[in-house]
Amino acid sequence: MAKLELTDNRKAKVRLTSAEKDEVLIIEGKDRKELGEENKGTLIITGNAGQLVGPSNEGTIAVTGNAGDYVGVINEGTITINGNAGDEVGLDNRGTITVNGKAGDYVGIGNEGTITVIGNVGDKVGWKNKSTIIVFGTIKSLHKEASGIIIAGNVKKDHGIPWTKL
Repeated sequence: MAKLELTDNRKAKVRLTSAEKDEVLIIEGKDRKELGEENKGTLIITGNAGQLVGPSNEGTIAVTGNAGDYVGVINEGTITINGNAGDEVGLDNRGTITVNGKAGDYVGIGNEGTITVIGNVGDKVGWKNKSTIIVFGTIKSLHKEASGIIIAGNVKKDHGIPWTKL
C-alpha cells in the first residue's frame, strides 16, 4: 500500500510501507510507525521499527531489530521480531507472532492465534486469550481474567489462573 506524504516544498513523494500479494519489499525501519499496514505480501524491515507493526497484516513481516508497541494488531499473517517488542503485542491477533527478545505489558489481549516470546514478558498477559501464548522466559503477571492456553518458563503472579510450566 502506498501512502502519500507532503513535504515542506509542497511536492508529494510516495512512501511504500507494505507489499502486495506475491510481492517482496525490503525497507529500512528507521523507527517509523505503522509499517506493514494491510500488508499482503512479504515485508522485510531492516533495523528497528516504531509502533504499530503490521496492523491488519495478512502476509509475512520480518523485523531485523526491535519494534515498538502494538505489534500485530488484528494480524492474520506471520510477524517475526528479531529483537524486543513493546506493549500490547498481538492485540486481537489471529495469526502467528514471534518475538525473539522480550515483550512489554498486555501481551495477547483477545489473541486467537499463536504468540511466542523467547524472553521475558511484562504485566497483565492473556486477557480474553482464546488460543496459545508461549513465553520461554518469565511472565511478570497474568491478567486477572486471563484465559486460553498459557505456557511459560515462570509466572511471578498468576492470580490463580491456570498455566503450564515449560
